[in-house]
Amino acid sequence: IYMGNGCVHLEGGTIDKCEAEMGGGLMAWGGVADISGGLIENCTAKVGGGIYIYEDSAVAMSGGQIIQCTALYDGGGIFYTAGTAAIAGSFTAKDNLAGTADNLASNNIYLDDKCVLRVSGALTSDASIGVSCADPAAERVVAEGSDGHFLTVSDAEKFISDAKTYGIKLNDAG
Repeated sequence: IYMGNGCVHLEGGTIDKCEAEMGGGLMAWGGVADISGGLIENCTAKVGGGIYIYEDSAVAMSGGQIIQCTALYDGGGIFYTAGTAAIAGSFTAKDNLAGTADNLASNNIYLDDKCVLRVSGALTSDASIGVSCADPAAERVVAEGSDGHFLTVSDAEKFISDAKTYGIKLNDAG
């Protein structure tokens, strides 16, 4: 699905085995996408196997799953380079990979440069969000509360370091 300054609402169904240069399942290049359910799986791209988020896009993910997607470079599940990405509820990004066939690694949501996921509501017990960063420096913020929601310990526990070389924790600001 290519979204250029339009609107997409996904609340069920499956996007399966799609291929593209960027955003194998959904290319968000401006506009608004609301994902409250459904499944994006087995999609491939050079970047953003499942979803590519760019420019003036606002992508809200409160449900649904992005699983078993693959990118050649980064963002097996999601490549987030600009715009806004908000998550809440039971949204799950797991079992996504990036790299060449002989060097695949876990890469669920790739946060480029200073991109930060906005957590706009409580994450449910079945939410699972794997994260990789362009700049995995100490104290790198990967998620913050938004829309009146403050991150909790329970929310933080839903985030997983794809690289397993850094940890996810709440900072003093929550």
